[in-house]
Amino acid sequence: MKKRSSKEILAEALLSLASRAPLDKITVKQIVAESGLSLQTFYNHFSDKYELILWLHLAESDRLIGRLGRDGYNFYDLLRDYARYYSGHRAFFINAMANTHGQDSYAIRSSEHSYTALSEYIKEKHSVSVLPEEVDVYLRMFVCATNMVFFYWASTQNEVPPDTLARFFAAGMPEGLKPYLLE
Repeated sequence: MKKRSSKEILAEALLSLASRAPLDKITVKQIVAESGLSLQTFYNHFSDKYELILWLHLAESDRLIGRLGRDGYNFYDLLRDYARYYSGHRAFFINAMANTHGQDSYAIRSSEHSYTALSEYIKEKHSVSVLPEEVDVYLRMFVCATNMVFFYWASTQNEVPPDTLARFFAAGMPEGLKPYLLE
């Protein structure tokens, strides 16, 4: 069995606390107490709770994007797996979207990370150092829109299954972006 990292233990503590309280009311001291780790361990990994909140997205996002193009894993698979992840952590993401604001906004920070990771993937896959302007705008638009629709889908208890949602996203992708992400 794989040993959990300190980051994973802190994330589990945050998920547990977030099931009982709004994220903006949870303190680092509560996260540390729930995790059984020290305050120093928390600050060795994160500067504040908002970095931990974002890390939950970053870890899964990086894992999924890292699979693109390997063993037949494609962008549709990534969208489907994101939907499954959001569905599995529905309450947390609703809490994160509703209770993080300004520079700590989950919506803004997670969208920016997804944009950056996908931008790097496209540049590497297509051997370019800079995205064409049109592709850059389409990618930003698509990432922000899908992030918000994932939130809407999770918060409304929508019965659309993850596979169907992924197909909707792929079909709704701007035509100018499809050659860069869809196989």
